[in-house]
Amino acid sequence: MVDVPLETLKFQKPADFHLQEYLKHSLGIFHSEEAPQRVLIRFSKELARYLGEHEWHGSQKLTREKDGSTLAEFELISLEEIKSWAVSFGAIAVVEEPEELRQQIRKEIEQLAEVYLIARKKGERV
Repeated sequence: MVDVPLETLKFQKPADFHLQEYLKHSLGIFHSEEAPQRVLIRFSKELARYLGEHEWHGSQKLTREKDGSTLAEFELISLEEIKSWAVSFGAIAVVEEPEELRQQIRKEIEQLAEVYLIARKKGERV
């Protein structure tokens, strides 16, 4: 690989490229050529007000349920960013769809639990 100073690199943006359109099904910067898929996350009632005050994505639909919980629905092409976002809420957010995302989160939680359990058994700090 050749070391080239970044300031010397040139890029010509195609005239028909529109960043907003390119990222419209992304929660951040991840992009894929895959078709958007529905993501459904149930939040406990404690978050209802907070959720109603924010818009994380243009496709976002919030539905308040009879039990006080809120269903948040998104149409996204990448699960990577929504996975981190959902996990950041801990047990007060549960992914209902797609199953692939539920499995990814379950696996990550299992790995995280193992890291902490192993370290605790060894008396190490994590």
